[in-house]
Amino acid sequence: MEPKEIKKLMAMVEENNDMIRSMRNAQKRAWWLSFFKYVFFIAIALGAYYIIQPFVENLDSAYNSVLDSVQSVQNIGDQVGGIFGKDKV
Repeated sequence: MEPKEIKKLMAMVEENNDMIRSMRNAQKRAWWLSFFKYVFFIAIALGAYYIIQPFVENLDSAYNSVLDSVQSVQNIGDQVGGIFGKDKV
């Protein structure tokens, strides 16, 4: 090979290496951005759960209270039916 061709080849190799380095750096930035994006969304979800948790607990206790009331009404109905001698069907 002639020295002129070698210099041209070296310039192309250096340009290729620069492009590959920039692609790799872009890939690293994209990975870190994606990582922080998922961390951010998980933190938002946990924060929302922390804020909403008291409301969910109140709804759960209200639901259980309604179920207990319905159960007591059914028990009263069974007792009244037992007094009059009617069996459950």
